[in-house]
Amino acid sequence: MAAIGDDWDWESELAQQAPWREQLIAEVEGRPIGFVQILDPALEESHYWGDCPSDLRAIDIWIGDEADLGRGLGTRMMQLALERCFADTAVEGILVDPLADNYRAHRFYERLGFRFLERRILGDDDSAVYRLDRGRWRRTEGGIRVLETGRLRLRPWCDEDLVPFAEINADERVARYLPSRLTREESDLLAERIRAGFDRDGFGLWAAERRDDPSRPFIGFIGLAVATIAAPFTPCVEIGWRLAPAHWGLGLATEGARAVLRYAFEEPPSGRAPAAPARALPAPQGRVEP
Repeated sequence: MAAIGDDWDWESELAQQAPWREQLIAEVEGRPIGFVQILDPALEESHYWGDCPSDLRAIDIWIGDEADLGRGLGTRMMQLALERCFADTAVEGILVDPLADNYRAHRFYERLGFRFLERRILGDDDSAVYRLDRGRWRRTEGGIRVLETGRLRLRPWCDEDLVPFAEINADERVARYLPSRLTREESDLLAERIRAGFDRDGFGLWAAERRDDPSRPFIGFIGLAVATIAAPFTPCVEIGWRLAPAHWGLGLATEGARAVLRYAFEEPPSGRAPAAPARALPAPQGRVEP
């Protein structure tokens, strides 16, 4: 992953059309924010990747404006690129090659499910080669772990969640436990921060849906969040939830919180535990039993 300051020869590269390469522009509301390149390393003319089987692809992504970093946009770009690659049933793996000393990029790719293969000199660069296999990609949704319980599915957020989430945040019964009700704009900004948190931390507040209901309704969120308050028990990672009132009193928060707690200690992102001890903080809607 690269941003402003990258020394790639843009004018020359973009002018070249090649059957082994696909170049795509990423946009947000019609504004170009980044660039994605998908390569077939077996056919690439310079043999940059060496001898590769035909079932691999390689991806490069760039975000142009530094202000667009840290908003989850790179994660979404990569998710879409992975979906595009694996839509071809012949593709079994994806390669990326961040610089060996670009540890932020290493964490980014690890959170998406990539595994480190080796350190290698590619072209003039000292690079860290990572690979994501189809099987591992299938077990996640765009690199974000999906958790399931008997009644719940905790998954990555999607744009379709924004309307029901705004309804939850505007409900007076929910607002009883919050500083105030949220406007639609405030609710959308909160959802954006939650989505960016997965990109930053590798975990977060999952969108919760009822898997025991054929319509799979979105009912709120359950997950992990880094506590930002000053208290005797901080720093810590807390378990939090916010559910639509129609789903209160059914033990769903406890059910989801138990799954999240197991994940925090047994399946940490990229093999790492959360940066601070996990602590469940009871909410007025219910509590997590030991």
